[in-house]
Amino acid sequence: MKSLLVLILLSTPTAFAAEFSLSKACEAKLEQQALSLETTRLADLREVVAGKLEADVTYSYSPIKSKVSLTVSVEDKVDGRHASYRVSVLKTEAENCEVTLTEASLSTQFLCRYSSYEGPEGLLNIPGVTYQDGPSLTPESILTNLQKDQVLSFLGSYGESDPGKAIEQTDDSEVLTAFIGLPDGRLVMYMGAYGGDTAFGVFFYHGTTGVAGDNSDGSVCIGYK
Repeated sequence: MKSLLVLILLSTPTAFAAEFSLSKACEAKLEQQALSLETTRLADLREVVAGKLEADVTYSYSPIKSKVSLTVSVEDKVDGRHASYRVSVLKTEAENCEVTLTEASLSTQFLCRYSSYEGPEGLLNIPGVTYQDGPSLTPESILTNLQKDQVLSFLGSYGESDPGKAIEQTDDSEVLTAFIGLPDGRLVMYMGAYGGDTAFGVFFYHGTTGVAGDNSDGSVCIGYK
């Protein structure tokens, strides 16, 4: 059995097992491309940046695969803007910096007008944001029709049709709420809960079940209008 195991290990493909790294020069090139694209996009939208756009490159890959995923995040840390430009290329292309970001590289999934890495309350670091805690909702709470719809929308993955039973499925049997005013005049309502040690939540446009953004383990993203 030991001999067989050795043979199997020796026959495992190793063509892409080498470590991958991106040169500092290539990182700078990609950052500049993303900054240029985002500056143009915001100008076309007539959006005024409050601070300064900053870019940062990250990448992920598997040692046994030939491609690498590159992400360039562009942020204005003053007013919470966040955009990501993503591309998947061959490792050899990335190592030779044969990579070009385009408008099509923009990830709409991570396009945030307001963002925070410190949960919903972290939005208070953005000038002009107001934040007011709302009631905690428990399985015994008497909910309005709107709250029932919002809870079922938020916790729909639990497969419950009863809002109280859906709330009971969360770790603390509780849904936290807050009312947030954004600098652009929008009002949103936050519903959040815990699954284990992980916080998750959703932002609804005030008075509706329309989703404005989400919270994924403290990473908050509220989209553009």
